[in-house]
Amino acid sequence: MLKQIMLVWCGFAIPFTVCADKISLSVMDFPAKEVSPEQARMMTTTLIAELKRFDNKYWYALVVGDQRDKLMQEWPSKHPMCYDSFSCVAGFGRALGVQKMLYGVVAKEGRKLSLKLLLVDVPMERGENWWSREYNGKEKTLPDLISSLVSDAVNSQVEATMASSDASRPVKTTRSPAQLLEGLNVLGVNSQGFKEYLNPKDSSTLILIPAGQFIMGSNDSSPEKPVHSVVLDDYLIGKYEVSNLQYKRFCDATSHPYPPDPNFKSTPRAAMSISPPAPGLGDYFTKYPDCPVVYITWADASAYCDWAGLRLPTEAEWEKAARGADARKYPWGNKFDCDKCNFADRNAPERFWWANPFLDDSYTYPASVTRNSKGPSPYQAMDMAGNVWEWCSDWYFAKFYALGSTKNPCGPESGDGHVVRGGGWDSYIFLCRTTNRDMGRLGHKNNNLGFRVAR
Repeated sequence: MLKQIMLVWCGFAIPFTVCADKISLSVMDFPAKEVSPEQARMMTTTLIAELKRFDNKYWYALVVGDQRDKLMQEWPSKHPMCYDSFSCVAGFGRALGVQKMLYGVVAKEGRKLSLKLLLVDVPMERGENWWSREYNGKEKTLPDLISSLVSDAVNSQVEATMASSDASRPVKTTRSPAQLLEGLNVLGVNSQGFKEYLNPKDSSTLILIPAGQFIMGSNDSSPEKPVHSVVLDDYLIGKYEVSNLQYKRFCDATSHPYPPDPNFKSTPRAAMSISPPAPGLGDYFTKYPDCPVVYITWADASAYCDWAGLRLPTEAEWEKAARGADARKYPWGNKFDCDKCNFADRNAPERFWWANPFLDDSYTYPASVTRNSKGPSPYQAMDMAGNVWEWCSDWYFAKFYALGSTKNPCGPESGDGHVVRGGGWDSYIFLCRTTNRDMGRLGHKNNNLGFRVAR
């Protein structure tokens, strides 16, 4: 089981007579939990030493002394669960009269260690930024891990974040209506009543999603909590996942390498009563031009978007386009329907032990993006459940919903990987919900992962 311990920093705006443009930071000791008391003291000492070393970076002034030491002696016994609560960490900050706090989580699983630091606004009891490092080694090397992470935090551009107390401020550049539609051709209005446009550069059909509020998240899984309202400006999202044909045009125009073959071989099916075996999709990239491109890294998808004058959707944009304003569980409603989603059903390869042998969606591997899909989203976006997972622009952080902006959120500033959404042809039903969140690490690519565009 994954276990967690915490480190906490706290900061507050010091008086003008001392230094009006800095934020003062104090340090909360590491708890002797999952580490020995000696290790905890060593980690705290290292943290303070590293903060002192970086004090000349001028966005903070380190404060360690009697007041902090006395509070640190009293706080753990009065608040034994404090390291698991944003509000309690903020309470420690209020007791010191601070405005900001940085706290971190050290996770230990076997020999693998990871440490995350999060910047918290004390009055609002919510986070503003975070940094992460992972290390697979011995605990005696934790000082190096702490040193690297402090360096990340100190050198990152957090001044603007700290300068504003409005944690709900917009973080996305707003385009005027004319800029949003510049260079696009009008196609008309789809069956759901939303305007559609053609991007001539890559032949993408784009749906205009009107500005407004929607409900993001669910209570079905921890990374999807809390359920919260998000406001987005007008934006455009691809009606379909990017196809092999579209991606091939990009590669041919830019000399970008073709993706590797996904090896979709003929295979016995999960429901052994089905005969003959499922046919393969040999030479997938060149022989199936209307199927979604796969084996695409986040960098590959971003390069395509740059070429096409588009971008990847943010996680919030993706979810709104998938579930609409009525918080539906699936793009078509709140009840799963195997006729409306390409997922791991009875046609899936027999090695997929998780496949449902009683449901039939007619497909073994990815299906054509422009087929007559029966499960469009409220805005008429296709395959937002199943077929292939889709990259989003955001860095992934499991607890970001408790920390992020509620207007045009774009995710944290860094991370270990990027958000992927929607589930794929090999996913079980739970992963195909509109709220499900997952992560693809840097450089990750797979035969179940593609993308769609936005603007």
